[in-house]
Amino acid sequence: MYIFLQKKLKVCLQEAIGSSERANVPQDIVAQFETIQEQKSQLVQNSFSESATAKHQRLAEEFDIICDVQNSEREYVNMLIDEPNSADKWYEFSLFSLKFNMQAKAEQYLEKVIKLQGMSKDMHLMLASMML
Repeated sequence: MYIFLQKKLKVCLQEAIGSSERANVPQDIVAQFETIQEQKSQLVQNSFSESATAKHQRLAEEFDIICDVQNSEREYVNMLIDEPNSADKWYEFSLFSLKFNMQAKAEQYLEKVIKLQGMSKDMHLMLASMML
């Protein structure tokens, strides 16, 4: 019942703000409504200007959050197809692989990172943790 009333209130406010009764609606509500509308349009605008790599990275993270391993892995692969020589992307993919207990894949990806970037403290720690 509460959710129903909340939706009805939202619809009524939108209609009041969009109609000639706008002067009767408190100014703080109108300002908040306009701010929300601007933020929504900005998000839509940003989604169209997003690069392919950024899109794949965002989707991979979103799938990772909901533990959809297959789709997340697919997006990481697509991201690596776009930027095959990016050590950072390979490192992120190795962390993802470790998170979901794919040690053999993670080791291969870390070797790729080492080839691209060289050995660092982080790489030593990651390889050591995989041996445990």
